[in-house]
Amino acid sequence: MKKLIIFCIVLFLGNSLWAQSYKFKKGVESSVPIITPSNNARQEEETTLITAVPYIRFMLENKPYKVTITSDGDYMAVVTKSGEMIIFDLTQKSVEFSSSFSPSPLYAAHFHPSKRIIALGDRDGIITVFDMVRRDAIKIIYELSSSVSDLKFSPDGTILAAVHFGGDITFYETESYSLLDKLDLVQGSIYWLCFNPSSTYLATGNRDNTVKVLETGASQPLLSLNDHQSFVITCDFSQDNWLASGAADSQLFVYQPSNTGWDLTPYFSWIHGDWVTAVKFHLHYLFTGCKDGKIRIFDFRERKLLATLDINAPILGIDIQQNYIAVITPKFAEIYQVRELLDSIY
Repeated sequence: MKKLIIFCIVLFLGNSLWAQSYKFKKGVESSVPIITPSNNARQEEETTLITAVPYIRFMLENKPYKVTITSDGDYMAVVTKSGEMIIFDLTQKSVEFSSSFSPSPLYAAHFHPSKRIIALGDRDGIITVFDMVRRDAIKIIYELSSSVSDLKFSPDGTILAAVHFGGDITFYETESYSLLDKLDLVQGSIYWLCFNPSSTYLATGNRDNTVKVLETGASQPLLSLNDHQSFVITCDFSQDNWLASGAADSQLFVYQPSNTGWDLTPYFSWIHGDWVTAVKFHLHYLFTGCKDGKIRIFDFRERKLLATLDINAPILGIDIQQNYIAVITPKFAEIYQVRELLDSIY
């Protein structure tokens, strides 16, 4: 009996310590070990600090999960924990449209590349395709087996792809939104999805610490990038197929394209101050967002940090189109003019 009591006490303490180190909510760890930046990196960031006044600032009543901007830079949409979508007119600096689309959190949103259409995905596994002009849902897709964690239209506009906390990807054509294919990609959650500019490849950021790269339409990954030490939150392709990824281990990795796909050894890396929540290529630069509240701008080909902008709030996501970079935090969204940020560097 004494041994049984001791065993129960040890088991309870062990579980308590584990719960403090790794907390789970809907398949997402809320506390994980991160890699600490070196003193040299911190000093370099201090010497590259810039200041900027937001072009627009919107306060948010509910925690946002995703931000997306139309390809022409005219509109920005934010989706929230309360199931609401808010569309902002960036030219008029005003709210264009706001409505509740789900009783559950909306985890995903993305604008069509050439139409005033936006796709939304929620925790219940429901995808809503919404026409901004008609102000109406033109398609509702029920994927009730798993929450939609992210979704993207392909750059050519012919495919809508969705990834899930269940580890699978679904593909839909964009005329009638009929199902094209479904792939079971990983054991565990997929957090992010991106296409390359020609729509021939896609990459996913996964809970198993990997980035998977697939040819569009293939049933198996072309390669797996395994350098991160914690779950991968975000990834992006450049116009010439460089690939970047950011993770909860605080690391950014950039991979160079090759004749056979991508080099498996990172071309460039950078340790941030906390989770890397967003990576986005724009022009010849790479922008990152981080939970430490900083936007970092890199000349990734030269392996160089160019600028650091501290917005003094945890960054949950960014998007960049035309001359605007949109940043979401738990309490507000800010839009900066990209040219102003770049001009402050030189």
